[in-house]
Amino acid sequence: MRRLFINSLVSSAVLLPAVAVAQANDVFDLSVTILGIMGGLARLFWLLAIMLFFWGVVKFIANAEDSTEREKGKQLMIWGVVAFVVLVSLWALVGLVLTDTFGIDGGGTLNFVDKDGNTL
Repeated sequence: MRRLFINSLVSSAVLLPAVAVAQANDVFDLSVTILGIMGGLARLFWLLAIMLFFWGVVKFIANAEDSTEREKGKQLMIWGVVAFVVLVSLWALVGLVLTDTFGIDGGGTLNFVDKDGNTL
């Protein structure tokens, strides 16, 4: 029964975004949907990196007398910092590519124009 629940939960998580993408009327709706998903994933990765770091801090402090558990906490903190560095590097790289290659600066609003010439 538990396996059935887990399988249905995973299947729902995988297939529900496909249903949402199938409702896009044109390329602009699809691009907005993709940008929304990517923004959500970026927030999720930041959250996981922060949780990893602070879980390492908790393990490090809570197991002050046990050197092996303390070392595990230290490793989690190191991996949390590595995740921060990777995320900041990717953020800077994307910003650099958008600014230098495509001339897109931060700020302002992004206006889409549909096939009839109306601003969305």
